[in-house]
Order: sequence, then C-alpha cells, then structure tokens
Amino acid sequence: MKGSERQKLKHDKAAETMVTGLGWAKHHLSIIIAVFVALVVIVGGAFWLAASRRQAADQASQMLEDAQRLANSVLTAKAQGGSADMDTVVRQFNQIATDNPGTAVAAQALLSAGQLLLTSGSAQQALGYLERASAVSTELKLSGLRAMATRGMAEALEAMGKPEKAIEQYMRFTSASFDPEAVRACWDIGRCYEELKDRKQAEESYNHAVKFGEKSEWANLAAFRLSELAAGAELLGPVTVKTETPAGSAAATAAGSPATPSVVAPAPAAPEKPAAKAPAQENPAPPAAPAAAPKTPEQKPADKAQP
Repeated sequence: MKGSERQKLKHDKAAETMVTGLGWAKHHLSIIIAVFVALVVIVGGAFWLAASRRQAADQASQMLEDAQRLANSVLTAKAQGGSADMDTVVRQFNQIATDNPGTAVAAQALLSAGQLLLTSGSAQQALGYLERASAVSTELKLSGLRAMATRGMAEALEAMGKPEKAIEQYMRFTSASFDPEAVRACWDIGRCYEELKDRKQAEESYNHAVKFGEKSEWANLAAFRLSELAAGAELLGPVTVKTETPAGSAAATAAGSPATPSVVAPAPAAPEKPAAKAPAQENPAPPAAPAAAPKTPEQKPADKAQP
C-alpha cells in the first residue's frame, strides 16, 4: 500500500471516530451536563471549605488573643491586690480548645489555662489542662508547646508536694543534649531531691548543671547552692509557685509550629540568686579620722585698768 493511501485511510478512521463520538455525546447530553455540573460543585465546594477553615482558624486565633489579654489583666489585678476572676478566663480557654479540637490553637489554649491556674495556686486543676495540652501537642508534633506543657506538669506536681513525680517530668529534658533547658532541668531535679532529703542526689544534679551549663544562669544558681550545702546549709523545703504578670504573649519555640498566635501564660518564677557577700579585704584601710572641731579664736586678756 502506497503512503498516500495509508494517510487517506488514517484520515477516514479519524473522521469516523469523531462522528461516532459526536453521535454518542448527542444521545447522552444529559449525562455530560450532569457530570460537568458535579465537577463545578465539587471544585467550588473545595474552595468554599478551604476558605471556611481559614476563616474559622482566624476567628479562633483572635479569640485566643482576646482571652490572653484578659488573662494578663486578671493577673495584673491580682498582683496589685485586687479581685481576679480566674474562672472566667479559664472557661474561655477551655471553650476555645473544645471548639477547635486537635489543633495548635487548642494546644495553646489548654497550655495557657493550665499555666494560669498554676500561677493562681490551683496546681491540681492546672495539671489536668497541662496533660491535655501535652497530648494535643504531641499528636501534632509541636515540640515547643509539648516542652512547655511538660515543664508546667512538673511544676504542678512539685507544687502538689509530689517531687518524685516532678523529677520524672524534668528528666525528659535531660535526655537530649545539654542545652539551656536541660541545664535548668538539672537545677530543678536537684531542688526536688532536696525536698526528698536526698543530699547526695541533689549535689549530683547540681554538679551536672555546673558541668554542662557553661556559666549559664542555672549553672550559677547550682554552683551557689553547692557552696551553701558544702557550708552545712539545711536542705530546701517545698517550693511555692509565685504569681507573675506576663509582659505579653510569648511565641512558642516549637519546631514545626504553625504560624498561629502563640500565647503562653506566665510560668513560675525562677529562683532568685542570693546576693553574694563582698570578699573581705586583706589590708583594710583604716577608718578616716574625725574632722577636727573648728578652733574658736582665743580671747585676749582684758587690759588692766589704768591707775
């Protein structure tokens, strides 16, 4: 078969296929229209759903910011000796978490509620919120939020008089390389062992903080505490959680955390470093001599009376 004939045969087959397809479409026009409409609805619904989710996320984030501002004002009022309605703020955080389950906003709301309760002295109630925050942040792989929830759980357990359980939580920070958070955990563990009247373990934890702290704040505190224990100081007793007014919302240092407003209620205050005494001078300078009293001008003897 010549090339021209083969080309003509191909054209005939293509034309035949096109005619067959047009005929089928004509007889099934209603099906084609229905499929087209269905595709339009599906695509439009997907865009609408995505927009709705973005809007809901924005609203949840805004509610979280509002609740955090209210929490700040409540803490400020309490610090100044005024009345503070903590329960209202906690209910708001809880409602945000309930309305946005399994999200970073929920984890942040639960964390804020737990830490707010912790600073107000309700350690047992705070522990429940912090455990929920830890579970959500673990599921979402939000390491920063999970670390803050873990620290809050340890502080709540310590405030509840359960230093053994608190040590289990603090130990989670020491499994990684000795970063500042791990050094701080060594300090906390040492303090818990002091509460348990275990001087040896306390000193060992403080030594770890000094060794790996590279003169950080917590290493300095540990070194100071070691010097006190060596001088015969008594072991520390139970600690109390102090209420502080946060300077503002802090960003969660979570690897892979979504860019949602990250609010963190104030954590318990770090132990204050006692002021070190100034070293005594070997050759102290003698005290300055008192200033001499001004001399009164001498009175000349009265002239003798002339005879």
